[in-house]
Amino acid sequence: MLALEASNDLEEKTFEGVRHDLVVQPTANSPRQYTPVGAYTGTEIASKIGLLPIMRAGIGMTEPLLRLWPNARVYHLGLFRFVSLF
Repeated sequence: MLALEASNDLEEKTFEGVRHDLVVQPTANSPRQYTPVGAYTGTEIASKIGLLPIMRAGIGMTEPLLRLWPNARVYHLGLFRFVSLF
C-alpha cells in the first residue's frame, strides 16, 4: 500500500506491444514488448526510481519493492553514532 501511494503521482509513458509471431524481423523501431496472446498498450514509469532503505525496517521492505519496480536502484547511506565518554 505504501508503494502504491508513493508512486501514484509519478509520470507514466505508454508503449505498444505486439504478438511475437507477427514480427518477421525485429528492428530498432519496432515495439520492444512481445506477447503470445495479442497486441496491447501498456504503461511504465517515465522517471528513474531509487530506493533508500532506512534502518532495519526499510531493508525488509526493499525486496518487495524491487519486485514491484525491478529497474529501481538501491542506495545505502552509512551512518554511525559517535559516543563520547565523559
